[in-house]
Amino acid sequence: MRKSDDARRDLQAATELAASKPLLDAAAAGLETAHADLENVASEAAARSARYESEKARMTAEMTRIQQESKQLAAVDVTAAIAETDRKLAANREAVAAFEGRIEGAIRA
Repeated sequence: MRKSDDARRDLQAATELAASKPLLDAAAAGLETAHADLENVASEAAARSARYESEKARMTAEMTRIQQESKQLAAVDVTAAIAETDRKLAANREAVAAFEGRIEGAIRA
């Protein structure tokens, strides 16, 4: 009887194991799918990070270019202001010379 009880237990254990095999197979397939999804997410994250770094470098270069151009424009504005001041000084000198000429003419007259 003991052999038959052991055989029944073994048969019952084998039956339970066979019944759980589809669940184990489904769990293994789900695990493989999750692993593949995780790899996809990791590669997408790496690509997104690379795009971010590339865009950051491009924006930094653009900012540097704008700052340099701004400095050049400021220098041009200063140069233009100096040129305008020189033009006004020359005009004022001519006006002063004309007034001096009139004064001398008035004195001689």
